[in-house]
Amino acid sequence: MPLSIRSSVDSLSSRLSGEKPLPRPTYYCRMNPEEQSLWTIIGEEKYEYARDAKGRLHKHHLSYAERAQRQRQFYDSRVGHAIVGDEWMRMKLPAPEGNLILDVAQEEGGQQFSYRVDSKILQQNSRYFENLLSDRFNEGQQLAKALEALKLSGHDTIRDAPVDVLPHISILNIGRVAVAKVSSIRNLLADFFRALHGLDLAVSSPPVANLANLAVVADRFDAFVYLSKYIQKKKYLQLIDTKSRSKLGSTQTEEKVRQKLYIGLIFDHATWIARYSKHLILRDSVQWRPDIEEDDTKAPWWDIPNGVENELIKRREYILETINSLQAHFLRLYTSGDRQCKLGYDTSVQCDSFQLGEMVRFFHKIDTARLQGKIYDNTEPTYYLGDIERLLLALRQCSNYQVDSNHAHCGLRSRILPLIDFVQNQMNLDTGSLDIGLCADCWVDRRKEYAWSLAKRPVLWTYPKHAHYLQHRPSFSQRGTMFGRVKKALSTRKSSTSGSDNLPQGMLGANQTANNSFGVTPTSNKIFGSRSSGLAPPPSSANPFASSSPATRRPNSSNMNSGSINEAPPAYTPGPAQNAASFQPSSASTTSDSDPYAFLKTFDTVFLIDDSGSMAGRSWRETQEALQTITPICTSHDEDGIDIYFLNHPDSSLYKSVTQAGTIIEIFQTVRPSGATPTGQRLNKILRPYLQRYEKDDKTKPMNIIVITDGEPSDDVESAIIQAAKKLDKLDAPAWQVGIQFFQVGREPGAREHLKQLDDGLAELAKDDDLRDIVDTVPFTGAGDEKLSAAGIMKVVLGSVNRRLDRTSKELHR
Repeated sequence: MPLSIRSSVDSLSSRLSGEKPLPRPTYYCRMNPEEQSLWTIIGEEKYEYARDAKGRLHKHHLSYAERAQRQRQFYDSRVGHAIVGDEWMRMKLPAPEGNLILDVAQEEGGQQFSYRVDSKILQQNSRYFENLLSDRFNEGQQLAKALEALKLSGHDTIRDAPVDVLPHISILNIGRVAVAKVSSIRNLLADFFRALHGLDLAVSSPPVANLANLAVVADRFDAFVYLSKYIQKKKYLQLIDTKSRSKLGSTQTEEKVRQKLYIGLIFDHATWIARYSKHLILRDSVQWRPDIEEDDTKAPWWDIPNGVENELIKRREYILETINSLQAHFLRLYTSGDRQCKLGYDTSVQCDSFQLGEMVRFFHKIDTARLQGKIYDNTEPTYYLGDIERLLLALRQCSNYQVDSNHAHCGLRSRILPLIDFVQNQMNLDTGSLDIGLCADCWVDRRKEYAWSLAKRPVLWTYPKHAHYLQHRPSFSQRGTMFGRVKKALSTRKSSTSGSDNLPQGMLGANQTANNSFGVTPTSNKIFGSRSSGLAPPPSSANPFASSSPATRRPNSSNMNSGSINEAPPAYTPGPAQNAASFQPSSASTTSDSDPYAFLKTFDTVFLIDDSGSMAGRSWRETQEALQTITPICTSHDEDGIDIYFLNHPDSSLYKSVTQAGTIIEIFQTVRPSGATPTGQRLNKILRPYLQRYEKDDKTKPMNIIVITDGEPSDDVESAIIQAAKKLDKLDAPAWQVGIQFFQVGREPGAREHLKQLDDGLAELAKDDDLRDIVDTVPFTGAGDEKLSAAGIMKVVLGSVNRRLDRTSKELHR
């Protein structure tokens, strides 16, 4: 380490004057003689010299603490071991009783950092350490024995014990932190342990990224309750807000917005939760774009936990759907044949035609609607991915052109602007309105009533009755519209030309579509079928944001079926959502000897449903019809319930032990087709853990997997099946231990041939004539009035585990 001549002189003067040097810490003995010599010189440097912009030399006196800090920095840079040793404990801790060394690494074999901590304080402030260091775990037992041994060896107090005799405990993985280099973990953990001991962080005003990583570590070690109080006490978040207000015109990146939202959720800062959830809803997210590849290694703020990500997606969908209903409503009015110009002139008919043309031209110009041929059109719709405020601003630009001077008040502009004003008042980030952002108290305490994603259609925007609610949400209502609240709020306004028609009789919501003879497709068809919300109930943990649940994404537009304005969106029913009670299990006796499905009682039934983009439209409706027929039989013969998987729907939305057929239909109606067809990957995730369980216990209940799909997989499904069959052969399992039934819906080219290959050609592909047959396939198009026959149902539920059915039902493949 280079030293200036002045520094060397100062060091020599300190020695000659007899000034007492800094005490040597315990890590001093870990350095070699050369390092010890340099370390001593650094501690004796009383001044620091630096030149200003004009080249003038300035002298700064170094305090005792600054010199000690410089020595520690030198040691860390040379030895590369960030131990918070005995000296740190004596100088920093209010009660220097650090009785434990934690050796922490992010991954197995990675760089390790050591910290001297007080085990009692850790147990008080972290539930993770409360359990780990208790006598229920080996680490806690070993710690107690080591501390007792220290007392017997003559160390009356921990303060007097050298650091090298203290007990050590290794910790692996500190959470998915976002750090540029491994060495940054050292300072992050040091801040975490300082906070747990009630000390100041290394930086008096930590940046947002540091606090976000600290929140990840707090979540990992279940210390968010204490850290929340600590952060609020230190007013770090308020200081960040103050600095942000002082920077006029500054814009925030999406990562910083997400970090602030995550910090607000973990550290219970309601202001940030409301503000930055609203920001993401209005501005959109790169994580919600089509074809986004999910990355489980990214920091958790890129996939906000506990259903928050899905809730934000759902709220944006509802808002876009509401805005879309404005233009769809007026298109419906002007194409309905009802006279819109109320002036009674001879030119009123021409006025309506002129305004319809202007309206279509305007919507097409701002790219919120497209002209679509109904004879044949293979183009795919695009999705609005921009800022909702800019979308409203674009709608405001509608022209005020008239067919002649007598129709000054006719047209779209005078009728749509009051509605846009109302919508914008609820969403403007500058007005302080928090109606669409998340209310932390409501989300935690009353999620079932508060969450938009859990509301059943049709829905209205209403003011919630609960006093804690700061926002609006969709709620149960009579059959109505997404914009019923707009209608109510503006029902007293009248137009001199349009009268009561100025307001929607029923704005287009999820269950209403316009009827347009020349095929204008509004934005709603871009929004419909985009993402699912899940039905996961609120967790019961202390912090409801601590568990992660990946969010769903928009569909792959290349696989989406393009709908017209006369079609209901593929993911929704054409009417109000059906009540689960309307679907009752089959009345067939499950105990009678004549019951043809009695064999199912010995199986665990698993449904794997293809929710890829190609399933949207008719295939999705066929799937629902098939489920309505099949699931009552399966649920009535499986006492512990059936399991439901989707190819693209996230693991957080996996439903197990479902005992009611109506529940399955309700789950199905909340999922929207999107993405590719990773059948092989999903089957592998189901089969691998099952085979591991069977290997340990050959009494494991057999499994019957029913895969409902419309086409060829986008990955290698054959390898997953062949590996499972070989494993079962190796374990000498019964022939019916695992069955995989592929049930085809739709008429995608090549799908039937591929599924038939899975049924009959796996042994040839595996080059093993003795390979067991665990696959069966059956097609179903649902075209016209076609229904599943009794033989077809029997083959679907039992074909893969009953070879007799497989051999006697070949006519289904003709």
